Amino acid sequence: MRKIKLPFIFFVLIFAFTGFAQSKGDSLQVFNPLNQWINSNYRQIDFAIPLVYDPDSSEDSNLGSLLPAGANLNIGFGYQYKKLVGLGIHTGINAHWNEQLVSLPVYGNFRFSPKIQEHSALVFQVGYGEAFALGRGDLNGDYKKISLGYANTKDALFGSINIEFNELDFPIHDRERLRSFALGVTIVLFRPSKQ
Repeated sequence: MRKIKLPFIFFVLIFAFTGFAQSKGDSLQVFNPLNQWINSNYRQIDFAIPLVYDPDSSEDSNLGSLLPAGANLNIGFGYQYKKLVGLGIHTGINAHWNEQLVSLPVYGNFRFSPKIQEHSALVFQVGYGEAFALGRGDLNGDYKKISLGYANTKDALFGSINIEFNELDFPIHDRERLRSFALGVTIVLFRPSKQ
């Protein structure tokens, strides 16, 4: 069953994110082959740096520091309602340097963004799906993500600064699962509503 899921997921994602462009006069026309079925009204890009606590990194014996332990880059698309609630499908690549692991998560993402001022909002995201370890045979498992952030909601650009927690539910080295804490940014581009 898992051998069938991976090629199907890649096939859908390749066609969803690719497009063909034609120049018509002074404007650029973009054609997406799946627009007749998937007419998403937001695109999202997440970048985060997982951090680890190193107690030996400080000269003061009582203090340590948080050090970068990898990089996560995720993209997604989906539907949103009034910049308050969003539901989409996301994928990306997550590198964990300390564990010498690169994984590919494919997950559903739910976003809730209540306004706290006129042009700012709290952003709560929950993601759940499957993660595949690259270069490690058939190592895969559940992927879970929780993110909390503060966003600027002005115009069609929605940028936020986030704290996120990720979990890869498969054994790596001497661990049963891999959990990480990360700081990141999210940029959401909304498609203008058609009148």
